[in-house]
Amino acid sequence: MKRTIISGLVSLIALIGTAFVTVPAQATTYCATTPATCGFPQGSTTGYIIPLNQLTQVPQQATSGNGWSYSNGTITVTGTNAVLDKISTAAGIDVQASGVTINQSRVYGALTGSPGIGLEPAANNTTIENTLIAGTNPTNGTMLVGVKDVQGTPVTGTVINKCNIYNTSSGIQIYQGTIENSYIHDLGNTGTEHLEDYNSTGNSGYPVTIFHNTLLNRQSQTAAVYEGADFSPSQNITVNDNLLAGGGYTVYGGGIGVGSQADPMNIVFTNNIFSQIYFANYGSYGPDAYYDSGNGDVWSGNTSDNGTKTGTGTVGP
Repeated sequence: MKRTIISGLVSLIALIGTAFVTVPAQATTYCATTPATCGFPQGSTTGYIIPLNQLTQVPQQATSGNGWSYSNGTITVTGTNAVLDKISTAAGIDVQASGVTINQSRVYGALTGSPGIGLEPAANNTTIENTLIAGTNPTNGTMLVGVKDVQGTPVTGTVINKCNIYNTSSGIQIYQGTIENSYIHDLGNTGTEHLEDYNSTGNSGYPVTIFHNTLLNRQSQTAAVYEGADFSPSQNITVNDNLLAGGGYTVYGGGIGVGSQADPMNIVFTNNIFSQIYFANYGSYGPDAYYDSGNGDVWSGNTSDNGTKTGTGTVGP
């Protein structure tokens, strides 16, 4: 009888040991590794979608077109409703007219002191879509900003759609408009810049919508979305349905203390996924800073990409 019991126990222990050995470890797979698997933009779904050799090289193959011209390292757009379509250049583009469209293009250059696409005060209703905007490398070839309101004067009606922006210290800095379906990532730094995918030092209350983008900052400083208040309040900004990761804090909410002009109102963060791909706290310090509830501010439906299941739990201020 004892021999039977002992034999049974040995068999049971062997079976349990085998079970522990054969169960595979759970894989860590972040949505932010391949954003398209979770329905978010990535390199293959943004930027120009035709072969590079089908783009017109500026200035090598063309130095002017309807409403634009090239000179001394800059493409200047002066024609109302001008269209720059299917061009590739290492030059910065300076938009000085309204209703301009930049489409299916590539702005790829070491513009360490200037934006890839600069919007002057008259550049209202500019549309930039299916365009790659990037520095040549993340250090001495970085681009200062991908798209920027260059004079600090509100430019309105800007639409940035399906763009791929990288090797820039800031991806986008605009006063008013819509940023959607775009991929901003792999920010560059010469060693002195703050790094943000979207950066506002105050938008004077002009509405901004940031919708369905992938905004990644693998660095441990600043943010994926920075709503500051250095020169005016950040107000009426909606950040909805984005994949976000990294920075010191992943988002800054324009709240009291973020800048001398802080007066947050209608700051909305909804239905975003915060990824732990770079830091366990989403940013190196946490998911958010300077978000103040009340006064129309909303924080709702923000969840975690924690490497096991996208959209679990709640990420909150």
